[in-house]
Amino acid sequence: LVGIGVGFYGFLHAMAQLGKRK
Repeated sequence: LVGIGVGFYGFLHAMAQLGKRK
């Protein structure tokens, strides 16, 4: 469960980075 949480957090972080880039 923890791994899934971290992966999801990383995904949101990646999306945020793309949003800032754009």
